[in-house]
This record gives sequence, structure tokens and C-alpha cells, in this order.
Amino acid sequence: MSRNGGTPKTMEVLKKGEDWIISVTYQCVAERNSGEHIHAFDWGVTTFLTITNEAQQISVVENPRFLRTASEKIEKVQQKLSRKKLRSNNRKKVKISLSRIHKKVANKCLDFMHKTSCKIVESSKRIITEKLAIKNITKVPKAKIDEFTGAYLPNGAARKAGLNKSILDTSPSQFLQMVRVKAEEAAYELEELETKKLKPSQRCASCSDIVKKNLSQRIHKCHCGFSISRDVNSALVMLKFELGSLKIDEKIETRCRGPALCTGTLSGVLNHETPSIITQ
Repeated sequence: MSRNGGTPKTMEVLKKGEDWIISVTYQCVAERNSGEHIHAFDWGVTTFLTITNEAQQISVVENPRFLRTASEKIEKVQQKLSRKKLRSNNRKKVKISLSRIHKKVANKCLDFMHKTSCKIVESSKRIITEKLAIKNITKVPKAKIDEFTGAYLPNGAARKAGLNKSILDTSPSQFLQMVRVKAEEAAYELEELETKKLKPSQRCASCSDIVKKNLSQRIHKCHCGFSISRDVNSALVMLKFELGSLKIDEKIETRCRGPALCTGTLSGVLNHETPSIITQ
């Protein structure tokens, strides 16, 4: 039955793995309750969501890591599968067991994302976050070749593969789509800010200066004395910018000699007279 009632229009019978699923399409007007707060959230891998509101109250949604929790069990079943004779009945049984584990992980992930997106949408009247280019975030590093010997050099691909697995485990694109749809049902829209323009993970929420950090640096420390969790700072930057309390001088930042030197104040420019080498 549709949550909003309505008239059933079409029905499909699907088979996924060993399960039969009936999908019914309803014609209805989707409605959802909204709240009274303005929320900004920063998505991440260490912490799934870091959320702040107009009163700068911080709440955190921990990353459940469903795939990582089940990875040991999946690995054992895959090893068992590799030892079975091809096209044998025993191999088919193990494949069914493996698909059930993956299905359980996927269902847990969907349930978590639906409940989390529902909770944040129904407690908000506006939701602010940054645009995420997941394809760019999960790009495989380019191969590095020694120009003299022709040998391949370390390029961090193994480490990036582990990070990509953690990123995809959280299904950020799917979660954001759920928030968009639910927000529209609640009669408002998810507001997504341009990451390249705002740089929320690098900008200070107190003075708006750029403070370059690599992924391993989880604490934001600025020359203005403001120190806070990197994720909390990012959420505050987005909230303050959208509410108009954080000003960015785009003219000054455009005139800088490179991304590492872009700052919003004279003190920031003086602190970076000599270009620094940034390791990404």
C-alpha cells in the first residue's frame, strides 16, 4: 500500500536472485511533514553525517559500515566458492549463500539511509550541503612511470582503493537522492552549494580564510585561533555562508597565485608569501 494512498496504476513481477518481488506503481500526491530548523550537513567516511542548525547545535550520525562488518564473512564464503567444482550443485548453493549476504548488507544500507534521510527532512524547513562529484572523488590514481627505467612507481593506488571502498559503502549519491526526493515531498528543496567556489573543508568558519588540509588532518586549526573538528567546521561554513553571516571576497581569492594561497584577509596573504608545497 502506498504511504500517501492513491490509485494503483501498474504492477510488475520481478525476480532478483532467489526472490520474487511485486512492484506496484500508485498515482498519488506525495506529502511529507517538515520541521522548523535550517540544517546544514557534511557527508563523510569517518562520520556519515555531521549536522548543524541555525543555533549551531551539532549532531553526528555515525557510519554504520555494513559492508566492512560483513567483509570477513563474505571473504570466507568467496574462498569456499572458489574451491567448488564449476557448474556443480554445491557451487550453486554457495553462490546463493553469497548473494544472500550481499542482499542483507544492501537491505541494511537502504533501511539506514531511508530512516536517516526521513529524520533530517522531517525536522527541517531548509537543508544545505555541498555538491558531491562521486566519480571525481573515487577516481583511480594515474600510473607513475620512471622516465629513465620505464618501471612503474608507487602511486597510492592500493590506499585509494581502500578509501574508494569506504566511500562507496556509504552510497553518498543514493543518500543525497533520497534527501532530494523527500525534501520535495515536504515542499522544499535540498540546497547544494558549489564545492569549488566555497571549499567548505578548507575554509575557516570563523574568519573565512582558506586553511589547506590533507585528508589525514581531522582537526581544523586557523591562524585566527578557531579550532574545531574538520567535519563540524565544514558544516558551519555551509550554514553560515547560506545564511549570509560568512562573507567570501571572491575578487581577492581570484587574484591569488594558486589554490594554496587563496585567503580572504591580508594576514592570510602575508602568511603565504612563498608558495607552499601541498601534498594531496
